[in-house]
Amino acid sequence: VDPWRTAPGLGTICIVRPQSFGALATALHFDNRQLVGATQGARVYFCYRVQPGWHRLMARTDNDVFLDVSVPAGGRRFVQMVLRVGPDALRAVSEQRARALLSGLTYVVTEPTRRTLVAPDRRPIPAPRI
Repeated sequence: VDPWRTAPGLGTICIVRPQSFGALATALHFDNRQLVGATQGARVYFCYRVQPGWHRLMARTDNDVFLDVSVPAGGRRFVQMVLRVGPDALRAVSEQRARALLSGLTYVVTEPTRRTLVAPDRRPIPAPRI
């Protein structure tokens, strides 16, 4: 999906991951609970078309992070995946900042599979007994 072209009656969301840090980690990206793509590696991005309105975005890495965005018909929203030591984050970025970021990023496509995605194990690790 071209981030700069609009589709009649639809909006566009682009997920950008400009960091080199955490390049081996895969982040699964969901929009209103539907898998829309994944990012792995350094300096990548992808875009997808959406119905206008509110969208709850979630990125699943070692922790789940959320961001709510409103997308108007014909509008664009850019969201940066931020990987770090500690909790990761999703952050809205301006179109101007996105233009600067996208020039150095590689577009990625996630191929859908029929396999069910298994949720990460969320059980706490027991404290060691001393």
